[in-house]
Amino acid sequence: RKLQRKQIKDLQIGDNVSLSGTIVQLFEPKFYNACPECNKKLGLEGDKYKCDVHGIVKEKITPILNLFFDDSTENIRIVAFRDNVAEILKINNEEVIKLKEDTNKFNEVREKVMGTQIIINGKVVKNEMFDRLEFVANSIKEVNVDELVDSISKELK
Repeated sequence: RKLQRKQIKDLQIGDNVSLSGTIVQLFEPKFYNACPECNKKLGLEGDKYKCDVHGIVKEKITPILNLFFDDSTENIRIVAFRDNVAEILKINNEEVIKLKEDTNKFNEVREKVMGTQIIINGKVVKNEMFDRLEFVANSIKEVNVDELVDSISKELK
């Protein structure tokens, strides 16, 4: 199903939409231990990891990436998890995990990715702590200029 495309300035809490724009700021990924079944954050029980749903499990190191995204109407903080992190950084999941130990490698990756134009599908949420809208990415794809021109010209007709 194709999501409605929206501009950042028009976003509202709960919108499930598609944004098209440019990566203007990228922060080092953070990592947490997740359940391999449901991807929820794990608690520590003694020296083992425990999922509230699946009990004691072998943890899966899971990345979270924050970035600022601009579509020329405004910018918004994007939060991406798991495979979407690899998609944004244009590296595979194993390489993402290696960034945990290697700041220099992250800086190299950041240089390549800054200014990239992408389309992000996801959901608008309210970050209560900072009293701002944020966008949680569900899927990412690089902008195909021909497709973009095509879809904009259809919208204008």
